[in-house]
Amino acid sequence: MRKIRNNSNGISETVTVIIVIILVLGLALAVYGMLFGSVSLVKTSLVAASAGTANVPLDTSSSMQVMRVTPEVGENFYIKGQGTVPTNSAATQIAITSFSLRDPQGEIYPVTNGYITKNANKYGTNLYIYKNSASEYKVTDSLDSISYSPTTIRPFALGDYQITMIDNTAHVPLNIMNVKITGNATSSTTSQYSLPLLNVLPNSSWAMHGGVSNRTDPVTGLTLYDFDGTSGYLSSTTNPSLGFTGELTLSLWMNPTATGSSSSSANWHTIIGKGFVGGVNSENDNYQIMQLGDKLLFEWNDASSPYTHYQATTTSALTPGSLQYVTATVTGGVLSIQVNGVSLPLTYNTGNVPGGGTVISAPTVTLQNNGNDLLTGKQNAASAADYFYYSGDMSEVALYNRALTAEEIAHNINYYKI
Repeated sequence: MRKIRNNSNGISETVTVIIVIILVLGLALAVYGMLFGSVSLVKTSLVAASAGTANVPLDTSSSMQVMRVTPEVGENFYIKGQGTVPTNSAATQIAITSFSLRDPQGEIYPVTNGYITKNANKYGTNLYIYKNSASEYKVTDSLDSISYSPTTIRPFALGDYQITMIDNTAHVPLNIMNVKITGNATSSTTSQYSLPLLNVLPNSSWAMHGGVSNRTDPVTGLTLYDFDGTSGYLSSTTNPSLGFTGELTLSLWMNPTATGSSSSSANWHTIIGKGFVGGVNSENDNYQIMQLGDKLLFEWNDASSPYTHYQATTTSALTPGSLQYVTATVTGGVLSIQVNGVSLPLTYNTGNVPGGGTVISAPTVTLQNNGNDLLTGKQNAASAADYFYYSGDMSEVALYNRALTAEEIAHNINYYKI
């Protein structure tokens, strides 16, 4: 037993050790400062994320398993190489993140950027890690960018992987997540949103003609196509499986240069279609959607009677000067056209002249497939008078072999555009 002294002038052993540690740390920081410059202590950001798998559709019958990372909640962060990273991120101590991947053999590989949009750092946005043809690991926030280049991706080896999300500002790991690649068709992603068969983006599958160019919109981060209205259009150089006979969704963002009266052919513009016009009452469309002034028109040839051509026209819906999200869906023989998620009333007629032919009640939609080219921004026609070039911007033009749900349409509106 040791006697306690109430007025001790000594220093306890514990305090002595603490003082020594402080002095050693101070000396180390001083030496570091002399050798490498000033010392700064960087705050570590907090980002909670989950991981799993997702299936990328390669065609109408096959898919490939990739990895999914979903930042769920936390502080502001950016992805390294993202175009919206602020120049003063280091000073403000915002996390600039990247990923590394450990494979089943224990080898660790860096994950570099694939196609990254402005929304990639938005909480709730899925990030996908895939392996390209050069055996490099890439990350993207768009499954579309993988699915429309199926020959450039490679399958993961089966087994257990570890994904590390790294804070490159503080140089520390933010999350370490485990993912198992099974190679089967079951995805651990609870919901699949944007999985089109085709998405129009600047790549080798599409050719640009005449007065059309593309740019990144600084507000939304979308890749916009600018059509001049006189010669610009896009054509698909590879379009297998783009003919539809059952369910269908056409979706896109559009900002027309002008609208005007729907009764004037000067205000008729082709958005996208797979068909051919030979003249009045001579048209063969698998599907086509057009702008008629401030209205939209969807037209098709009937599979049960291939020479019967139908048109469905909306009420006034379009306005120039802003992006609007347009969807046309066919499910169970029923057509629906929506703008910004709002379903529009439709009027139907036979024939291929808007407002002409016979006005009818809503027919059962059975699409007649054909071998015609798929064009965006121009109608495939025998006469130049029927080209109906589109004037304005378009983005995220996508085709699905199913009808998008209301939830999926709302998701696209929220995540394709801020």
